[in-house]
Amino acid sequence: LTELVLRINTNQSHNISLFTSNIYRPDQEIQTLFGQVDYIVANPPFSLPIDLLESQSDLFNLGYRNSDALFIDLALELLKPDGRLVCLLPHSIISNKEYEKLRQSVEKSWLLTAVIILPEGVFQSTSNTTTRADIIVLDKKGKNTINKKTIFSNISSIGIPLNNQQKKTESNDLKTLLENKEVAKVLGI
Repeated sequence: LTELVLRINTNQSHNISLFTSNIYRPDQEIQTLFGQVDYIVANPPFSLPIDLLESQSDLFNLGYRNSDALFIDLALELLKPDGRLVCLLPHSIISNKEYEKLRQSVEKSWLLTAVIILPEGVFQSTSNTTTRADIIVLDKKGKNTINKKTIFSNISSIGIPLNNQQKKTESNDLKTLLENKEVAKVLGI
């Protein structure tokens, strides 16, 4: 489904490749792509603890022994300079003090382009979870990287009721945000 949507909605000159791989030990096919990828769109597994793995991951070596940190470091390896990562990550990475060193480390290699905080319960109907999640947009720093505007948005409604107390469909703040011309320009959409 993802491949179909990408092919329908992107420029036909784009070379679209979809891969699945074990992020704990990327296979040779993935390793050949290190430094070659323009964009990564992902929903990595949330905060799975990793105790038995030896890794060269910088964030892993800082003590963040979970799938989120390992995935961010793998994306950094895969992307070209100025490449973009758009991913869904647990809200705790942005908000909790325990992730402060992770955020500081990320800022050394990435430009933070957007943090879009999604409402609690956004995945309740599809995944039976109330885990808070954020859409994070990171651009890998390159030689000619310049700082630009960063989008911070707290989305309160996505157009559908998210719990039993919401009786009617509310406005879709995410759609409104993405239709904003300034936001679209910063995000390149």
